[in-house]
Amino acid sequence: MIETLNEAANWWWQAGVFTLVIWLVLRANSRLSAATRHAVWCVALLAIVGRAIWIFIPQPAPAVEAMVVEQAAPTPVLTATPIAEPVPVPVVHLDVAVPAIPAVRPSVTIPLQGDRAAIALLGVWFLISLILLLRILASWRAIRRLANESTAAPTVWQQRLANLEEQTRSRRQAELRLSAHIATPIAVGLFRPRIYIPAAFQNALSEEEFDQIALHEIAHLRRRDDWSNLIQKICEALFFYQPAVLWIVRRLELEREIACDDWVVTTTGKTRPYAECLTRMIELAAWNRSSLLATGAAQRKSQLFRRIEMMLDPSRNRNRSSKLTLIAITIFLVGIAMEGFRLHAFPFFSQIDGDVADQAPVAPTMPVAPEPPATPETPVTPESAMAPEAPISPESPASPEAPPAPVPERHGRSHMTWNVNSRYLDMDIEGDVQFSDDDRDVKSISPGGSVAIGEGRFVSSRRYEVRADTNGTLTRSYFVGGVRQELDSEGRAWLAGLLPETIREMGIDAPARVDRILHKSGPRGVLAEIGLIHSDGSKRIYLQELFARATLDRNQLEDAMRITRAIGSDGDKSRLLIALAPVYFRGGLRATLLDAATSIASDGDRRRVLSSFIQQDPNNTETLTGVAKSAGGISSDGDKTQVLVDLASQYRNHEDMTQAWFKTAGGISSDGDRRRALSAMLAQPALRKDVIVRVLRTAQQISSDGDKQTILRESTVHYSEDEAVRRAFFDATNSLNSAGDRAKVLSAIGARAGLGGATLGEIFRSAKSIPADGDKTTVLIQLCGLVNSERPVSDSFFDAANSISSDGDHARLLLALLSRRNLGSDVVVAAVQSAVKINSDGDKARVLLQAADYSTDPAIVAAVRKAVDSIHSDGDYRRVMSVLSKRAVM
Repeated sequence: MIETLNEAANWWWQAGVFTLVIWLVLRANSRLSAATRHAVWCVALLAIVGRAIWIFIPQPAPAVEAMVVEQAAPTPVLTATPIAEPVPVPVVHLDVAVPAIPAVRPSVTIPLQGDRAAIALLGVWFLISLILLLRILASWRAIRRLANESTAAPTVWQQRLANLEEQTRSRRQAELRLSAHIATPIAVGLFRPRIYIPAAFQNALSEEEFDQIALHEIAHLRRRDDWSNLIQKICEALFFYQPAVLWIVRRLELEREIACDDWVVTTTGKTRPYAECLTRMIELAAWNRSSLLATGAAQRKSQLFRRIEMMLDPSRNRNRSSKLTLIAITIFLVGIAMEGFRLHAFPFFSQIDGDVADQAPVAPTMPVAPEPPATPETPVTPESAMAPEAPISPESPASPEAPPAPVPERHGRSHMTWNVNSRYLDMDIEGDVQFSDDDRDVKSISPGGSVAIGEGRFVSSRRYEVRADTNGTLTRSYFVGGVRQELDSEGRAWLAGLLPETIREMGIDAPARVDRILHKSGPRGVLAEIGLIHSDGSKRIYLQELFARATLDRNQLEDAMRITRAIGSDGDKSRLLIALAPVYFRGGLRATLLDAATSIASDGDRRRVLSSFIQQDPNNTETLTGVAKSAGGISSDGDKTQVLVDLASQYRNHEDMTQAWFKTAGGISSDGDRRRALSAMLAQPALRKDVIVRVLRTAQQISSDGDKQTILRESTVHYSEDEAVRRAFFDATNSLNSAGDRAKVLSAIGARAGLGGATLGEIFRSAKSIPADGDKTTVLIQLCGLVNSERPVSDSFFDAANSISSDGDHARLLLALLSRRNLGSDVVVAAVQSAVKINSDGDKARVLLQAADYSTDPAIVAAVRKAVDSIHSDGDYRRVMSVLSKRAVM
């Protein structure tokens, strides 16, 4: 029993390591579809659970094999009674190297008295698992009750579901039911599949929305998610103490829903309408706790927003991977599981009365020292590869706009429902309906038409119906709890309070109502009416109608913006701010408008609003500065960067705007996005010197050498001999760790015309600190043309040249320098003196022979003759002296 507990304890942490490896593999293969990731996590869960089951299966005792190690005779044990002499164990010698085993292996153990503690632990596990399994059984019974209490769906819906199943070739035909006991659509039934739709959705969904929800549930049944969900719930109940199992179960729930979303989008080819459909369910659903065994389109509200965001990402792979890919990944996971669960195990539990045999360490075999490599010749050091640029983070998709309150048709039939303040409200309209001026009753209905409004609470319900006969004569009916009653004073008071509220929330005749309220109470009355509305969509409609029909004063504009700021839907708020922005720009209320924009939580919507502000008011510094500050609150690097790019195109040399822009740019964590923002700023003409310094200081904080060198090369267009610009440029350049990238930057700045001595000295000093000889030599060769007779410049150049450790690269640089014909005598002498530091006689002789071309200058000849004395090779010595002698004769 103790051995079993030790294996189980080690399985607890080994499963976590195994899960982490799988997560890293999937993260490295981000292009895998959600269906593939779901399959991978299923295999991982089965591997972990299978290992746990294997631990508790009794294993046969292993056969005793011959030991091929040297053993000593056991020590006799002294007892009160004589014992037989111990049988000596034969000594076996094998000429094999045995790896060293440490004498002491520390471990943390928990002593147990016999098996009682182990049995107690198993008892606790059994009790908790039984409770969790009973929850699954209770969920199954709840599903049985759901089947008995539900009703058949409308025939039209059943026919549409059958058509969808036929089009998608679904083998599991489902029965469609309506239920008042669920908040969201679900698919259940292991042997008799059923799709349940909330009864509240019956008259609230369009045909397209119903098709999208039905396709999602068909996807669950096609994938047999009900069976896989049952298995994972059982695993979760049995292994509740294993964090790896619980975490994998959460991943499976998310990947399963995303896979079904991808299937719907792939089948219909419509992404945004499906996202709007899911958003519609957010408004309609009450979000009650669903059954453990149910799968559906909107089971978790927290997951739903994540799914919408991923759905709107155009770069995702929505296609299911091939079976070959799944087989390969499965084999890989099984291999990891087999090896991973054989990792080093620790004895967490031990017996108090157990004996531990000491094992003497085996002396390790001494390794044979390798022969030292032959001294290589002096080849030219290859250049280092340039670091790649970091990828640009994608922009976050804009949040889908909340659908506006439905407006009934003036002809035909409309049905609307919504929930507010624990009440269920519905309204049916058929024909052309006119309400009274005070919105407290129905004024007229076209012949044959009708209108009905109802309110349902937890324990009561009321309904008011008005019907018109063929002559247009109205008949009014009032029902309480389904029983018809006379419309008394209490009923009229109820109707007078409910009907105006319904008209407001539904957005019915919003233009006419705004006109009527304006005529009676002015803009202040319309604002008061909007303050009574709960629906974000209706608030937006009323505000747009108000601004289209009236001119508001400053106080009214501020009140309207306070209402806008309080709108919960980021989609409606952003749409409204974009539409109303010109009015606030003209009214000098930019601060009020920008404050409302800052209240938008969605990164995509805030980016869309701020970019529109830049386009609508590009010449106002207050607007541009406020936009830069508001962009600092965007968490998505992609969206934040896009706002800064838009701002850079309208950049003004204004200190407040400059500070706000660079403060926001400094908050970008993605190297690729920060580089993109700085590149947009550098693309602007006639930047001030202090702005260039800010760009360079911000670039210095970029960790990616590829992105940093891109900015530095682009900044050379704006480079000047100003001390602050020069210091910022070379501080950023010297922070490059990549030798190839630094060489690239130095080559770019060296190509500038008219560089001063201070800049040239900085270039050569920066080149000196390049660690790779190949890159250092290449950049110094490219900068040879900058070497002149000014002592500080030439000293910096040769100081960098002398730091080259490779003789081949050192000689290559000096030969390139001496190949120029416009060198001064002091530069050639310095080159000859640098050649003395070359250890290779062959490379040194080549440089001196090149310097001999300047033998007409006595100072150069004297320097070469002195340098020849450092050559040890007789052949190289004679070769150089021979050339010098011939030149002297000539």
